Amino acid sequence: MTDATVHRQIRAATLLWMGSVLLSRALGFFREVVIARAQGANASTDVYYAAFTIPDFLNYLLAGGALSITFIPIFAAYIARGEEKEGWKVFSIVTTFLAIALGSGIAFAMVFADRLVSWIVPGFNAAQRIELVHLTRIILPAQFFLFEGFLLSAVQMAKGQHRFAVMAPLIYNGGTILGGLLLAPKLGMEGFCWGLLAGAFVGGFLLQYYGARRIGLRWRLDLSFRHPGFIEYLKLTVPVMIGQSLIVWDEWITRFFASSLVPATISWLSYGRKIALVPQAVFGNAASVASYPQLARLAVEKKLTEMHATLMKALRGVFALAMSSQVFLIVLAPEICFLLFRSRKFDDGDVAATSAVLVLYSLGVAAWCSQAIVARGFYAMRDTLTPTLVGTAMTILSLPVYRFLGGSFAHRGLAMASTFSVTLLAVCLQWQFVRKLRGAGGDVSKEPFLPFLFRLTAACLVAGSVAYLIRAGMLTLWPDLPVAGTAASRLVLKELAAARFPGRLLSRTLVVGVAGGVALLGAARALKIEEIVGPVRRIVSKLSRSKRSE
Repeated sequence: MTDATVHRQIRAATLLWMGSVLLSRALGFFREVVIARAQGANASTDVYYAAFTIPDFLNYLLAGGALSITFIPIFAAYIARGEEKEGWKVFSIVTTFLAIALGSGIAFAMVFADRLVSWIVPGFNAAQRIELVHLTRIILPAQFFLFEGFLLSAVQMAKGQHRFAVMAPLIYNGGTILGGLLLAPKLGMEGFCWGLLAGAFVGGFLLQYYGARRIGLRWRLDLSFRHPGFIEYLKLTVPVMIGQSLIVWDEWITRFFASSLVPATISWLSYGRKIALVPQAVFGNAASVASYPQLARLAVEKKLTEMHATLMKALRGVFALAMSSQVFLIVLAPEICFLLFRSRKFDDGDVAATSAVLVLYSLGVAAWCSQAIVARGFYAMRDTLTPTLVGTAMTILSLPVYRFLGGSFAHRGLAMASTFSVTLLAVCLQWQFVRKLRGAGGDVSKEPFLPFLFRLTAACLVAGSVAYLIRAGMLTLWPDLPVAGTAASRLVLKELAAARFPGRLLSRTLVVGVAGGVALLGAARALKIEEIVGPVRRIVSKLSRSKRSE
């Protein structure tokens, strides 16, 4: 297979994943909009978001989020050696092991949920804890379907098949939304939980089982836990099981400290965080998932220089998209939050609080994207220990930061702590990865990253300044929205509810966005940032050819 063919496959898979994640995030946004507009931001929504803590912890304790990461290189190695039958045997052993371990973990969590919740959100009152236990027990079984689905997706991706895997998050989010729309009027937040469980079963498990059957799934109950392939799987996965990264713990830590603050704090943080991490999900996760099989192949073939070039190309492209997104999320945070969430139950105070944390979370978007891609580089080299140790160390070191900033600046402080910590994690991971490649004989001098980062930062500063000045000018003409973080943000402006003001907000958002985009493109051309200019040039070229053909 030629390099050109490989790059085309990666590009096609990346676009497929980006499209899927974009649609999934759109559904996720719709879910958050439904929750915010129907339920607002209050103690009940805090309970709903806190209900994910124990299921998510169980997921990551058994390395659910890393199943595809750790299993793809193992399965791909068997395929490359022409030992596909043995690869399916290892698949059977791993799925059997996880079914036993996960079933035991779910049963334990279901029985002792009432005791566990008092540790994860110590600031909740008795009524909140009772509701939290109930919702947690509804969500817990979904982890079983998601776990098995992760492995079923992994074998599909190892064979270059992505179409069913990319549909899982769409159905998962769709089920949550449908459950909320149909059941929430009678059951409240419980309706969203039942929808989530249905989405996990249909999209996370049934569809992935069908997709795996199409590529030759061979599964049987297998307890051969001494098989070399299973031992290798444990060696890769146990470090992830033992040492939890800051990426996993960040949201749990913020919930822990936020539970002692005013009601709705967890909801504000959750709404703002979800908006800020859209670029990370659409760009960072999509590129890392799509490029991972190729990184794993290059690592197996010991082509470390080519592997570094592939990773850096993905990193530059994602950074260009992520930092461009940061500009608009920061400048237009109040407009975005108002247009998405403002309703009778989600008032101006909620908008101001959510937009404030959105600004602070947005400062870390590029770091979130970076760590997702660089971590895949480690995993492709079958090194799960280094990123785990780095992530665990960052988690421990960051705890005083969360405590101090959360105590001093409430919800804003917790968002600041999150951004600071993940940025430090991204820098440390990149440094360790370069050291590892050099130690293994890879040439990392051909793909310098810092000059590109300096030029990209300069272009984003230009675009951000232009967008901010235009927004400030329009606010002078139309003073209809308070600026988050100022005394004015605490004013309740009744005119915001008038139909004409959402129109003004949308108009201002579009004008500022277009102006900032033009400024960004101009700065990128001047600074020769091909990662921004190139895609625009190709789109214009295609449109020109399309018009000429007509």
